[in-house]
Amino acid sequence: MKACIRRSGRRAGTFMAALGMIIALIMTAACLPEEVLADVMWPEGPAISSETAVVMDADTGVVLYDKDMNKVMYPASTTKILTCLLALENGTLTDSVTMTETGVSYAYAGSSNLNTQVGEVFTLEQMLYGTMLKSANDMATQVGEYIGGTLENFVDMMNRRAEALGCVSTHFTNACGMPDDNHYTTAYDLALISREALKNEEFRKITGTHAYEIPPTNLTAQSRSFTNHNPLLVNPEYAYPGIIGGKTGYTDAAGSTLVTFVSQNGRTQIVVTMKAADAGTAADDHRLLHDFGFTAFADLNLAGTYAQTGGHATVPAGVSDNQLTILQTVDEAGMTQVTFRLEDRVVGSAVMTAEQAAAYQDSLTGGASSDEALSSEEELVPPVPVTPEKYERRGNRAFLIIFLILLFVLIILAAVMIALTVKAEKERRRRRKRRQQKRLRDQRRRMRQEAAERRRAEAEKP
Repeated sequence: MKACIRRSGRRAGTFMAALGMIIALIMTAACLPEEVLADVMWPEGPAISSETAVVMDADTGVVLYDKDMNKVMYPASTTKILTCLLALENGTLTDSVTMTETGVSYAYAGSSNLNTQVGEVFTLEQMLYGTMLKSANDMATQVGEYIGGTLENFVDMMNRRAEALGCVSTHFTNACGMPDDNHYTTAYDLALISREALKNEEFRKITGTHAYEIPPTNLTAQSRSFTNHNPLLVNPEYAYPGIIGGKTGYTDAAGSTLVTFVSQNGRTQIVVTMKAADAGTAADDHRLLHDFGFTAFADLNLAGTYAQTGGHATVPAGVSDNQLTILQTVDEAGMTQVTFRLEDRVVGSAVMTAEQAAAYQDSLTGGASSDEALSSEEELVPPVPVTPEKYERRGNRAFLIIFLILLFVLIILAAVMIALTVKAEKERRRRRKRRQQKRLRDQRRRMRQEAAERRRAEAEKP
């Protein structure tokens, strides 16, 4: 009876422990913010080989994919994107540029170059094609000296321009991307620079040119012909529909770096990958990432007809405008800055005049508040308002990680408890069996002793 009670108690204890774990899991899940669960719904993206990467929508600036995009890396020749942009912003394509020792010093074996000579004259346009297609370090450096007056001044222009574009982890020491411990950037910063460069039509034309020829110069009798290095543009194995252009780069320290721009179905994407094993691996990564961006995301035109600039949002495919939160602020110049949010993420923005903002608010509210002025930090409520709590994305990720760790620990504890329970049950059965065997042996021994005593007693009878 007592053994039966003990067994029942142990089973009840095991059941209560398991029930406690289940309750703990439910409570933990209940405490997890809905925003974290929603954040997990953002498309994850493919696994790639490059060490760092980013996919950015060029129109909205929304980051669609992030693999250590803020990790500091060596850019190699992708540096030339900014060199070309500054030259287009500060020079004229028909300008004559004379090679000096500064540029020619980069025309050596092991450095990509066009064998230029001191005193050789090119147009700025020819030098930019040589910089972007051939990736000629001698021409890129000479462009820097020409635009900046001195190479040092041009490098300072590069750093100031990068900072103005929002780059916070970028520093350049030369115009071409040659190795230097103090010459670095990140995938995200390089995407910001590329996004600005794509606004320049001449840049798009240069970076998208398949091949180019520089005619004979004052010092060289032969023409110079070269082909773009971008595999998604010129290599049939990697060719990608809608490719605009991009820039390749390679040094031993940087590995293979690649920036590409693609436009499909009214959307333009920037993909940056850094430190791939080789150019083919980088190209494969870009094809995967562009496929991901164009299939997993869509464009929403939320305020394009009302905005001076912007008005679109880039969201996961299937998300509708009534799932967004719309916030606005008014700057010192009286312009309304509108931000579109999907949970914690900014997915688009717009700049409007006060009149445009009022008209836009009327379109959202059906004219109910057409006479009300927009005030700073006012929320523009969409037709079906969704107002999630504000929170930091990193904090949510940390919370999610903690939740998953706790879940893992609880599963391990449950497994250990089950194993211990099974082991204990087996041990109890072994003990019970041994006790039964001992009782049986004792019983047989007593029976033998009694039989022996009976035989002795019978033998002693007269």
